[in-house]
Amino acid sequence: WLPDDVAAAIGAQAGDTVTVGVEGQTTSEHVVGVYPSLVNHGFDSYWCTLRGTLGTSTVFNDGIPPPLVITDEARAQGLAARFGLRQLAYRVEAPLAAIPRTLTEARAATARFDRVDAAIPSFSSTGGPASYTVPSRLRYVTNRAAAIRTSVAGAVMPMAIVSGLVALGLVCGVTGAWLDRRRTEVRLLWIRGVSPWLIGLKAVLEMFVPLVVGVAAGAGLALGLIRVLGPSPRFDAGATATAAWWALGALALAVAAIASTVVVRLRSGLERVGVRRRLPVPILWEIPVLLLAAWSLHRFNEKGLPTVEGATLPPVDVLSLLFPLLFLAGALGLAARLLRVVLSLTRRVGERWPISWYLAVRRLAHERGAVLVLAGLAAMAVGVVVYGNGLVRSTNATVAAKSGVSLGASSVAVRYGSGDGVPAALAGRATQIRLENNAIYGDGRLDLLVVDPSTFADGAYWDASLNRRSLSALLQELSTPTPDGSVPAIAVNGQVPETAPISPSNRPQYTATIRVVDTIPVFPGVAPGSPMLVVAKDRLGAMEPILNRVVWTSASEDEVRRVAATDNRPIVYLVTSEQITDSSPALPIVWTFSFVQALGVLVGVLAIVALVAYVDGRQRARSVATALLARMGLSARRHWRSLVAELASLAVVAVVLGAVFGWIAVTAVHAHLDPIPDRFPAPLLRFPLVAVVGVAALAAVTVLAGSALAQRAAADVNLGEALREDV
Repeated sequence: WLPDDVAAAIGAQAGDTVTVGVEGQTTSEHVVGVYPSLVNHGFDSYWCTLRGTLGTSTVFNDGIPPPLVITDEARAQGLAARFGLRQLAYRVEAPLAAIPRTLTEARAATARFDRVDAAIPSFSSTGGPASYTVPSRLRYVTNRAAAIRTSVAGAVMPMAIVSGLVALGLVCGVTGAWLDRRRTEVRLLWIRGVSPWLIGLKAVLEMFVPLVVGVAAGAGLALGLIRVLGPSPRFDAGATATAAWWALGALALAVAAIASTVVVRLRSGLERVGVRRRLPVPILWEIPVLLLAAWSLHRFNEKGLPTVEGATLPPVDVLSLLFPLLFLAGALGLAARLLRVVLSLTRRVGERWPISWYLAVRRLAHERGAVLVLAGLAAMAVGVVVYGNGLVRSTNATVAAKSGVSLGASSVAVRYGSGDGVPAALAGRATQIRLENNAIYGDGRLDLLVVDPSTFADGAYWDASLNRRSLSALLQELSTPTPDGSVPAIAVNGQVPETAPISPSNRPQYTATIRVVDTIPVFPGVAPGSPMLVVAKDRLGAMEPILNRVVWTSASEDEVRRVAATDNRPIVYLVTSEQITDSSPALPIVWTFSFVQALGVLVGVLAIVALVAYVDGRQRARSVATALLARMGLSARRHWRSLVAELASLAVVAVVLGAVFGWIAVTAVHAHLDPIPDRFPAPLLRFPLVAVVGVAALAAVTVLAGSALAQRAAADVNLGEALREDV
């Protein structure tokens, strides 16, 4: 059986006789059929394990493996005996009955596979017993999946615990708000001799239903998000039960936190008499936290985030991953101290401000303790979101850039067996380059890339951050004649002689003189460890037509194959950007910092809940003052403006500080997050603009909603009832 492209090239069909041979020995064989060459017609999943073998079926080209002829075992053994071949390679296909979808299923399939492996007998040949190997990727993929899961779990578990502690802090804050709302009732119970623990039990009973609903909703939301967002919609054995136990543990901790908060607040507020003394020297806890963050950053820069190496993964350094949380906590703590001073000053200088701003500043200054805690919580959320989203976007951009630079094309690189130039159907979306690997340049060797400046941007991959100069400027240099008539060239990835002759490695009679006009680190098509020269087309004379022709295009693989069939251009090879770079080493990075981003979203939700509790609690505490101000002529519009100014000040401070410190953390670590270090370019940096805009928009909505809620509560205040309740 002959592949159809070969049959067309030699004019053979079923029933004809063709000559086959090995190293000068030939024989005539009968053609019984022609099969569609899969490299031209595309592979489906059935051919996965044989793609490396069947993918070499091409027309005859120098440097390309010969076409694949298919025959039966008896004919193959006869040909081997006729040509004196001492060894034949045998392959046994043992397809899986069902594709494993989880790690547990994959491990079970691997165990069955090992039993099959042990049962395969050694084949024998004319040369004696032959050894055998089992090149299945099942064991490799299973081990890699287990390594990635262990790595990601080890990285996110400490952050999950931190998020749980933050949530626990919110529970304590809500409990404090409950005590403020029930202060009269709680005081009466205390006077009647009710134990603090019984009052705590009362709080637990009142909040138990919301707690259960919240825990159940959280667990259900988590499981639902995993199904929607991945990494896989399927749960491994025991995953749901483990999540349920964690949820029950969280519920128990929340119950204990509510009761303990009530007891501590009652004993510190009602049992102890006197004013708490302040320390003569404030404790700057932020300094040791920032020092610990610097140590964590140092460890991170030394080790980086672990990436997949084969099927193994080095252990995760948890302390290095805590850098953003430590840095944000320390930096925001120092910022809070500065804001405390600023609030004290504005309280003194704001007397001549408009009434809305005056009221807002007075409220913020009076409640600066709660205000700074709330602003710090919100800024922490913004910072973590910016950090996580910035590193995820930067990592994804880096992987895409490495794939594009390695391939050269923005989507597909295809080499046709016939025809020259870009197919008409791909015009405006493709460019043809000519390539010579291992060309002779002076006394050394390098790669030679010939580009068409007029169409290069149509199909080649390019990112503005790859080089200091734009693509148009670089191509213009290639089109500018040199004074001595030599061929202008751009040197990539290394220093080469400024001027020297160049020629193909296998045809030294073709030569041209090159003059290097610029040197850059990265260019599409460059390979690590190999310098490259880039020249413009129509400058190399007779050498150019003998170089390999490759079309780089932004079109899809399916469209490229359809064009090849329509134009009768057999495909020698076709590579897509997805195939050129294994992106799985980047998965632990993306998943880890996606979780960090989710942690920031969680903290942001907690900040919103805390803001609602703050607005509700403060409005109740200000009910008398609000009613008196209304009696003295303060309009509802001005009061609403004061509320907006108060909450907007909190939101602006949180968003600005969080975004700035989060971005500083991104710039500190991104250079050491290289999932594929053996490929160009170096890690790219991308600002999370969408995340920042989204956070700002959410903050604006929260401010408007919170101010509307507080204004509505203020409008419903009854002065007489407020005075009686305040007694």
